[in-house]
Amino acid sequence: MARAPRDEILDIQRGLVRRLAREIRGAVVGESPEIRRYLADYRRSTRRFRSLSSRDELMDAVAASDLVFVGDYHTLRESQYTIVRLLDEIAARPAFWRRKKAIVLALEMILAEHQPILDRFLAGEIDEPTFLRAVGYQRTWGFNWTHYKVLLDFARSNGIYVIGLNSRPPRGPNRLARRDAAAARILAYVARRIPDALVMVLFGDLHVAENRLPRAVACELAGDVPRRRCLTVYQNVEPIYWELARRGRENSVDVVRIRAQAFAVFNASPFAAFRSYVDWQDRHRELACDLHPWWCDTGGPEVDLTDQVVDLARTIAAFLRLPLPPEEFARLSVRTTHEPDFLARLLRHVLDPTERAELEVTLRRNEAYFVPRIDTIVLADFSVNHAADLAAQFLHARLSGAPGDAATRPIDAFYAAVLRSALGYFGSKVVNPKRMCRKDPDYRRFLEEHRRRALSLEWQREFRRVARHVLAHRELERDFLKGGRWRPRRNLHRLAVGVRLGLAHSLGYTLGDRLYDGLVLEHVSKEEIRELFLRPFARPGDALQEYLYLLRRLHHVQETYAERRERM
Repeated sequence: MARAPRDEILDIQRGLVRRLAREIRGAVVGESPEIRRYLADYRRSTRRFRSLSSRDELMDAVAASDLVFVGDYHTLRESQYTIVRLLDEIAARPAFWRRKKAIVLALEMILAEHQPILDRFLAGEIDEPTFLRAVGYQRTWGFNWTHYKVLLDFARSNGIYVIGLNSRPPRGPNRLARRDAAAARILAYVARRIPDALVMVLFGDLHVAENRLPRAVACELAGDVPRRRCLTVYQNVEPIYWELARRGRENSVDVVRIRAQAFAVFNASPFAAFRSYVDWQDRHRELACDLHPWWCDTGGPEVDLTDQVVDLARTIAAFLRLPLPPEEFARLSVRTTHEPDFLARLLRHVLDPTERAELEVTLRRNEAYFVPRIDTIVLADFSVNHAADLAAQFLHARLSGAPGDAATRPIDAFYAAVLRSALGYFGSKVVNPKRMCRKDPDYRRFLEEHRRRALSLEWQREFRRVARHVLAHRELERDFLKGGRWRPRRNLHRLAVGVRLGLAHSLGYTLGDRLYDGLVLEHVSKEEIRELFLRPFARPGDALQEYLYLLRRLHHVQETYAERRERM
């Protein structure tokens, strides 16, 4: 009997995670007994959960707490964004401000000795490059600055005081415990000095195990009246993820309650989390191991990004049983923005004016671009989602035999781009089922929140235009699905490049999400999706007709989530 698609996807996930886990174990230099103890404590703290929960229940618990410890997987962007989402939600609750007067954000990423420099940066007295040099960011922390910069930007914009918690104890036994003890003393001081503040702590996930940093803080505050209410929020706990998957709930549950004062949130699959570490490791082998003991590596040879993306392409192809000969994968090449000579040749001699404009917009957004006729992916910053997305688009280009510019009429080119985005997004969901895309309510909310407001940032103004076009397109789709004729958009080729790309991606991502959900729910077969990878969408009208057919075909597939902001 044929296996259910979701079971096959889970097997793919487990296989990818096992391979990455072996790679990580082979790269970490001699785990110390202390690290093994920390890891054992973390596993004991997170080995099971009490009940399924919700965002609202989590936010109520955060609002009722005095100290909240959030576990940070340093290399995973979603891990840092979680605390921003929590802060944003809390700050918007009037009831919270009746209980608390301030929010303090306490971060492991900054050494406590650099507090005066941090204060000057947040006050606008020094610029970003000066701040990074003054704190020796790459030397003392080294993880992706753009992911952590979001925290400081949010704090500055919302008047949140930020403190550094990290320390550099001398080498010797129990070094991690001594770091926890130093952080605990700072947190206890802040809790006493500002008793009506909510203190939000972002610290490495192993450190927030029940009997590590939280217990160290409790010991420092022992005897204080009233007692502080503490909460721990873990992220992307692997055993719990697999248990949710066993129950068929890994894509519909984002929050579970582990115990009375502990939750776990899920915003990435185990593969995405492990992959983020391996990718960081490959890019940062020059870091000295004594700067951050848990993340040390052997200094071995770097891994070619092309090999990684080809591996993702093979995974997607094997799942769908796509008939691509093995030698075809050797055609794929992955380049980065750190190769200025290659980019100059690409812009000058390979791309046409439209493609040049698209590439510039894509790289400005820190995303990725695929050039089908030379089988090349250009990455601004490696991410599992972008890599798997364009790996799937490579598969479509090779199997369909059509380069990305095969369609000549603007309307055909636009809907061909939508379909390529849909196939790319579908492929990325096979690799990372926790990937999410914006849905119509997200666009409506953005427009509502920014109505009659002057937007100072160019990306906001561009996104507002994209949102309006997405919702206008949805109106046409609803009329069509009610039995009306399709009323074509005739001005698509006149849209600014960034708006046109944003609209094509938005429509494509939503369609790809529906394809994935339809497959998992067994409303759509793998054979149907395989056929899509074989079609070039090159003849006049083909791409639009395929899009309209898929709208009807997937119309009754229930979306996993209604709104992006509801997810952690």
